[in-house]
Amino acid sequence: MSFIAMETQNPLGQRPLNLMSRSQGLGWLGAAPTPGDYDNNQQVLGQLVAMGAISQDDANNIWAGTASLDDMPVNMTMINQALALTGQQGAQVVQPLPPSSPSTPSGTLTVVPYTATPSTPILPTAVTAAAAAATPAAAAQIPPGSIILYSATFNPVKSFITASTVISDIAAQLPAHGMSMISSSVQQSGITSTGMFTMTIMDSGGNALQSDAKSVLDALVNQFTANGLMQSTIAVTAAGTASAAAAAAGAAPNLTSWMEQNVGLLVGLVLAVVIVPPLIKKL
Repeated sequence: MSFIAMETQNPLGQRPLNLMSRSQGLGWLGAAPTPGDYDNNQQVLGQLVAMGAISQDDANNIWAGTASLDDMPVNMTMINQALALTGQQGAQVVQPLPPSSPSTPSGTLTVVPYTATPSTPILPTAVTAAAAAATPAAAAQIPPGSIILYSATFNPVKSFITASTVISDIAAQLPAHGMSMISSSVQQSGITSTGMFTMTIMDSGGNALQSDAKSVLDALVNQFTANGLMQSTIAVTAAGTASAAAAAAGAAPNLTSWMEQNVGLLVGLVLAVVIVPPLIKKL
């Protein structure tokens, strides 16, 4: 039996094992693509910048080999959308190592050489009109423009944070993922006990799977609650056809949420009721 030596040092910066094996002539190790497999795809990186999924600095660092898409909040739904917008096929074909031939001694590993893609120093920064008009996959569970309802329960013990603050923090991050908040409601405040809230969200970019959108929202909840997420649910209430205005009009106001957002005003009114009458009597 013969063996082949493989370096353990990663020459390409933060890269997945697939890219490490390719750089040393071993071909692909797995059948399922990951975001990091597209670190050398200039068109995909440029499109992800245009979509707002990563920044231009992130793209430059990935292209330079000092970072990877595996380090970014990017999933295969975003990659497939970027591929579609740049005219590339979303279904990636993985080329396995060729089987042993009669001329190859049994037990010998056949090395598949890897030819690097010629590099171009300047990444594209804008989307062409033709790319912007490309249509995403029709089989997506959350088509672009869909309205989704996201509910979450969290434990605020580590973060000591209110549900309304979590909602506000999440809403500020949604545009980076192609989403925007339409309305929200708080079921339990979460200051010293379990927090519960619901958000109505417009998913402008769409997602192939509901689990993709849920994973993004779950990650944001954990980010702002010190990994306090206990459970969550997601549902599509309008598949790419309802308007945000109609969804917002149907959202009922929530008293608990209003009180949390106006706690300063309420405290001022209580102090006025307690302090002002004794002062008037003294005068």
